[in-house]
Formats: sequence, structure tokens, C-alpha cells
Amino acid sequence: MKALTILIRFLEGYSIKYPGQSSAREPMIYPSPTTLIGALAAAEARTLGEPEVIHVDDRPCSYASRLLEKVRWAAPALMEAKATPYRALFKALSLPYLRPQNRTLAMAFAATTLGRISYDGEAILLYIVGDKWAWDLAKYGWGITALGNKESLVEVIDVSLSPLEAATLIHRIFFPIPSHCVLKRPSSWVETEYVPPSSKAFSSDISSELSTWLVPYRAGMYGGWGRLAPDIINAKKCITVLFNTPKGKMAAVIPREHIGEAGKQ
Repeated sequence: MKALTILIRFLEGYSIKYPGQSSAREPMIYPSPTTLIGALAAAEARTLGEPEVIHVDDRPCSYASRLLEKVRWAAPALMEAKATPYRALFKALSLPYLRPQNRTLAMAFAATTLGRISYDGEAILLYIVGDKWAWDLAKYGWGITALGNKESLVEVIDVSLSPLEAATLIHRIFFPIPSHCVLKRPSSWVETEYVPPSSKAFSSDISSELSTWLVPYRAGMYGGWGRLAPDIINAKKCITVLFNTPKGKMAAVIPREHIGEAGKQ
């Protein structure tokens, strides 16, 4: 297994909706693993000329489902503690949703709100990938243009591949930690939800199950790093790994079921 890390810069922020939402009324605080995989899959599909929607067992699925064999885990790190939720007011086309008798020019648009996260700093996207696909996925990583909805634009600054090392004495973590990976919640971390990587998450079934992870939080803002004592890690279920990134060596706590043989170190 390899750690593929992509250093990006958000131009303004991002909006990521929960499964089943028509729009992001309450945005996810951190991009989900599925969001990261979807962004990488979109870059691969554009390069290969593949469609956004494919069919698996006669059911429509996102092209991202093809990456589940290649990407075992994904998580984002916001490098600065300044991510803040807010609501953006925008004008939406309402005609397709109106009854025919109400379809007039005056009713063509409606004002609504979109939940967003304000963040214009750098972030690192972590992908735990199989050795067989590592170089190709690193190449496609340069093609990521957005993380979340199409307005959540990002700029790719650098891409890195690194082997994984087992870690022990780790005190600062930038990446979210799945809640079941700790024996107790450490201070300066809060719990929020994410969509775990699975074939169900990329299918037409909108009932994807949500999981919870811990994210760094201080002074009313999300992001940056949080302290983590090694003795609170649930070593039976998760493993702490070290890897190189464009910002230097970093660590992440990853569920063992997602990391394959590396989880047996």
C-alpha cells in the first residue's frame, strides 16, 4: 500500500451535501472519503473519456465505484484552523419544479440558501492506494478541480507518493479520526459525520449509512491539528501510520479493515 497525498488550495470554500439532500442545506464539516474518491474519479474519467455514470448489475452507479478496489481509504487535512460553516444566498431555477399553470416568467427563479464551509487555505488529501495503481492515480490527482459541488474549486499544488510506516509516538494529527478508533474523545476534537467508502455510497441508493469521525476544533473554527496521545488509540480496530507529504512527514489513524496487509504491521 502507498500513501498518495495531494496538496491543494481551496479558492473560497466547499459545499458537500449529506446523502439524500437535494442541496446542501446543512453541509458536511469535512469532505467525506467518498467526496475525495469522487474528485479523483472525476479526474480519471475525464482523462480516459469515460462517462460520469456507469451501470453495475443493471443499476446506475457513479464512475467513482471503479476506484473502490484501488483506493482503500481517504481523508482530508485542513492545514489551518479557520474553516467556518455559513449559509450562502443564491438564485435557483424553479420552473422544472412548478405545476404547469404556475410556470410564468415571474416564478422562473426563487431565492434559497446553500450551506457552505468558508475555507480559503491549503489542505492535504490522503488516499491509501494499492501499489498496482499508485502511479496512475498520482497522475490523475493533478486533474482534480473541485471538492464537493462544482463551485467548490481547488488548485492542485503538489502530488506525492510515499510508503506507509507504523507509528507510535504521535502527538499532533491533522487528519480526521474515525470515532471507533479512539477509546475516549480527546480534547480539542469534536465529532461530525462522514460517508464511508462503499459501493452503496456510489450507487443510486441514497440511503448510504453515515459514520462519525473526530475533527480538530478550536475557538469556533475547524481545521488545523489536534493533540492525540498514543494510549487512547483503539489498536485492535485501527492503526496509526506515518507517510511523507508535500508538507513533510505526517500521520493518520486508519481503520485496519481499510488498509489490508499494512494494517498487520
